[in-house]
Amino acid sequence: MVKAKVPSQGYNFRDRQQVIARVIWEKTTGIFIHTTAITNIGEQEFVFVAKEEESQCKDSSLIAKQKAVKLGNILGQDYQVISGLELEDKIIVSNVAKLRNDQPIVEIE
Repeated sequence: MVKAKVPSQGYNFRDRQQVIARVIWEKTTGIFIHTTAITNIGEQEFVFVAKEEESQCKDSSLIAKQKAVKLGNILGQDYQVISGLELEDKIIVSNVAKLRNDQPIVEIE
């Protein structure tokens, strides 16, 4: 519980009036990814990203690379990524249960 004097400035506050407030201590930029993009192995979370490399598949030059991530809070159906991803990473969000590391993939537009 916090008590504070707030100048009214036309808001018509009354003595002993209660308000519900949300305090934001720190604001930073970050990455959010959908919950379906996350896979777990033990207690570690991973995502698959699409990397351009030579693959044995003639139809694609993209392969799936598994990257460990550290996740923060969940907002709706998205996780905040604390570390492990870069802004330019192409995150794979569908059929991740069937993927394996270094598996050739095809990009869908």
